[in-house]
Amino acid sequence: MQPSALGQHIIIAITMPSKNPGLKDELPKFSQMKLLYPGYYLHGGTFRDKDLYQLLGTNASHALDKVHNTAPMRMSVALNRYNGRHAIGPQPVFLSKRGRDSFTGPNGQEYIFSNTAFGPFMASKYGDPVAVKPDKRHPELTMEAFTGKQGIVRLVSYRRKHPSGHMGLWDCDHFFQSRDWTMDTHIIAVEFWETPGIYTYN
Repeated sequence: MQPSALGQHIIIAITMPSKNPGLKDELPKFSQMKLLYPGYYLHGGTFRDKDLYQLLGTNASHALDKVHNTAPMRMSVALNRYNGRHAIGPQPVFLSKRGRDSFTGPNGQEYIFSNTAFGPFMASKYGDPVAVKPDKRHPELTMEAFTGKQGIVRLVSYRRKHPSGHMGLWDCDHFFQSRDWTMDTHIIAVEFWETPGIYTYN
């Protein structure tokens, strides 16, 4: 991999294992993702965790017992609502080497609950992300390299010897309807997939 400097950040194009080495799908339009994403109630969205469980059924609560994190489920909801080639699909996901990484929703679609699995899923479907290392001294500057851009973000964390993290939508200069996870001291990398479309700040 070839790192390059951009401001105070090291930008790295990383390569993930891919089941589809050929042409990748274009990412979904950000304007549509914002409409389809079940944002966090405490951050301007309309979905509490319990609302997510009601939407996705009992399998969602069982999955949460394993990960204690609804971020991957929320991103799965947005992609499945987008439907077509962007949907997770009906086949169970096994990508984290820790067993099944998705559960079946009431509509027959799969919903990924493992953040560890979401990175390889995104890379296989849309291509490799651009990655930055977090600024440990000034975490508020971690996303500076993506100012003015919109896309899907995966934050990789590592705690208690287990990889974890979060998924979210990055809207030019802030996370859309979710907290700023870059303030988590356990974040070790940020992966970014830029979406197509006209950028609008809001």
